[in-house]
Amino acid sequence: MLSRTADHLFWLSRYIERAENTIRMLDMSHQTSMMPQSLQMAQRSWRATLEIFQITGIFDKNYELLNHQDVLYFMCFDQKNPCSIYNCIKNARDNARAVRGNLTNELWETINITWLEYQEWSDKILTVQNYIGLYEWVKKRTNLYRGVQVNTIFQDEVYHFLNLGTFLERADNIARLLDVKFYTLGVWLDDQKDISSHADFYHWAIVLRSVSAFEVFRRLYTEAITPEKVIDLLIFNIEMPRSLAYSMQQVHYHLSKLSNQQSKDTERLVGSIASTLKYGNAPQMLSKQLHAYLADFLQHIRLISSKIADNFMLTTTKI
Repeated sequence: MLSRTADHLFWLSRYIERAENTIRMLDMSHQTSMMPQSLQMAQRSWRATLEIFQITGIFDKNYELLNHQDVLYFMCFDQKNPCSIYNCIKNARDNARAVRGNLTNELWETINITWLEYQEWSDKILTVQNYIGLYEWVKKRTNLYRGVQVNTIFQDEVYHFLNLGTFLERADNIARLLDVKFYTLGVWLDDQKDISSHADFYHWAIVLRSVSAFEVFRRLYTEAITPEKVIDLLIFNIEMPRSLAYSMQQVHYHLSKLSNQQSKDTERLVGSIASTLKYGNAPQMLSKQLHAYLADFLQHIRLISSKIADNFMLTTTKI
């Protein structure tokens, strides 16, 4: 396969996955904002959403005040924001068009229709409540894309590059969400001592729902929701589709299917991280090590992405 083709396939799936994860984070922040809290705490929560993608500076340059309406527009439709849903879907469609001959007609049509319909959303004037419908629409379209991909793409290099991008992006986004949200929730709970027990439950429930893990959590853990159990499920559980352990296992699997002489070191690095996650445990992470671990994990994700570009694509790393 041409390195250029591999690059387009890899980033096509990364942008689709990024769009879904971004919308899930916005949905989580939206639900959190409806809980009783101070204006300062509400602004901290929305700022945390921007910090997940390290785009606070871009927002501050273009908007005078930080409020939920502006953050929602910035993250969903602002073309100046490289991480906006608008740009994610546009970039995914551009990459798909470049390798249309490697995709099935069904997959191309799914991506193209998603882009055309999203432009219709961008032309509407949405209230905060209208955004709830947008969240569900994006999740349905990205899930449709993934289902069409799995059921129509021949399982050769095309299939493996698409999945490699999907799970590497998922690992990156889940780590960012956990890092920022654990910090934000800790501050929020300290600020709400009188209702901390209720806040504790509802905030962790919102985090779990944002990654479609609430029902799974209730089935696996009969006790109350605690930070230890959230970490155990979303970082170490190898059977949870949005956990770091599962994502890195999938990255290692698809990378091994694409193996060449240049990629051996990358495979060893990914395999080492996947093994550490598989046999890790939550109590150790709940200390001050959690932030340091996730920061180190995100550095490794960037390194892996760069190595994949060097091994297969011979192109510079994108954002």
